[in-house]
Amino acid sequence: MSTYKCFFKIVKAHINTFLLYSSIFIAMAVIGGLFAGGQQGELVRTSINLGIVNRDAGHPVSEALISYLDGMHNIVPLHDEVNSLTDDVFFFRVAYALIIDENFGENFVANNTGELRHLTTPENVGINLLIGRQIGSFLQTIQGYLAAGFDYRQAIYLGKLDHENTVTVISSEEGGFLSLYFSSLTFITFTLVILSLSLTMMVFKEKDLANRLEVSPTPRKTRILWFTASGASLAYGMWLLMLIPAHFLHHESLFSPRGMLHMLNTFVLVTVCIAIAILITEVTSKEDIVVRITTLLGIIASVTGGPFVNVETLHPAIQVISRFSPAFWNAQGNGVLFSSFVGTEVNMTDFWMGIGVQLVFAAVLFAVALVIGREKKQAQA
Repeated sequence: MSTYKCFFKIVKAHINTFLLYSSIFIAMAVIGGLFAGGQQGELVRTSINLGIVNRDAGHPVSEALISYLDGMHNIVPLHDEVNSLTDDVFFFRVAYALIIDENFGENFVANNTGELRHLTTPENVGINLLIGRQIGSFLQTIQGYLAAGFDYRQAIYLGKLDHENTVTVISSEEGGFLSLYFSSLTFITFTLVILSLSLTMMVFKEKDLANRLEVSPTPRKTRILWFTASGASLAYGMWLLMLIPAHFLHHESLFSPRGMLHMLNTFVLVTVCIAIAILITEVTSKEDIVVRITTLLGIIASVTGGPFVNVETLHPAIQVISRFSPAFWNAQGNGVLFSSFVGTEVNMTDFWMGIGVQLVFAAVLFAVALVIGREKKQAQA
């Protein structure tokens, strides 16, 4: 118990740093909640500036898709050049840029395949899913008529009829905000949890305190047990702190089945952060280095996980590397849950795979920290 008390005395000594990060986070969360929840419960027909690069001009399927989208959005022709497309999206000239590759229509009719790519702004997660759902719905309808034996011109005509009276809406109700809220937690989870734990556990590595603990009458296994309980209490206390704004702003959706899964996903990410904090304290004992490492990890996690930058807009090599980050798998889980909210067909196996991969990350990082700690003790002996 004395270890537990000592742990939180150290936390108290760093309380100003912890409160600084916490207050910034809560302010961001509350502001985001006010803006996102301002039209709670309303359904609004969404029309955006949608840019299109059509490399399959003239084919009826491609033209039908553009005509279908033109009925709901403001179509903006774009220059077929990578830098120009990136600028159009980055500077918000368009909210979504669709690229229809050459021979898309021919391949679609022949074997239901064809290349459609897109770029969108990182903030427009909802728009990304909305347009994807609209395109997918229209093309799936045509596929259904093709499978029923109609030729592709008849299938296009009937597909248009089916969608003529379809009104696509996106809801600004609290359920949508909840998914975006949890998607934005990656940076603060890494910085707040890892920094809080690292700075506290680092004190226990100091020679004087470590020697005093070694000669204390409390058995070593008991000390380790209390130390683990202390760290877990702090880390999961930070997790509860992150839920406070969502609880007050959107209580009902937070405790819905989807909200509970969002909380589980973030809980698992906090567990990964505990393992990272333990590893950091085994590697360094300098406070300034801990702060730098923590901030860097938070930024890397935010980039690879998608909260700040849409992963699809990154270089293919970076997209591959991002899969080696627990933040990527956390973001995948949040994306699956958001997709289920807007009505896109989802595979919950992807969500549970993301949970499993994060737990594997935690186990591996914890094992590495134990090995490093053992080697350092043997070197000092």
